[in-house]
Amino acid sequence: MMSSDDKLEDLQKLWSIGYKESLEKVLVELTEKLHQEFINDREKRRVEILSQYRAKEEEMKSRVFKEFEQHMEHRLAEQYRKHCTELTKVKRRQWCPVCTKEACFPCCWNTTYCSQVCQRNHWNAHREICRRGKKT
Repeated sequence: MMSSDDKLEDLQKLWSIGYKESLEKVLVELTEKLHQEFINDREKRRVEILSQYRAKEEEMKSRVFKEFEQHMEHRLAEQYRKHCTELTKVKRRQWCPVCTKEACFPCCWNTTYCSQVCQRNHWNAHREICRRGKKT
């Protein structure tokens, strides 16, 4: 038969084993809980950082597009002014109706030729409408 000291010792060992098992179980649960909290916090932080990054990216993209648009509008206005200036210069010139080179030999009020050769070649067609020498 067991003495009371032996029974106490057995009871103490049993409780000790139960305590160790429950402690281990609690520690495993706590570790799993902390690990899950860590994963959740990490994911939350990743989402926050990604959100901030996307907001900054959109802001920068918007700013760059706006600057580019302003730059292109400025260049377009500059090109339009150059075009108008060149167009005005071209409109002031007269062009040979035969070869379309710039003309410098006037025949009548609205016809000018680049050379006397073109004027002679075009004379048969131009004679009917020529105002030079005709009396009105």
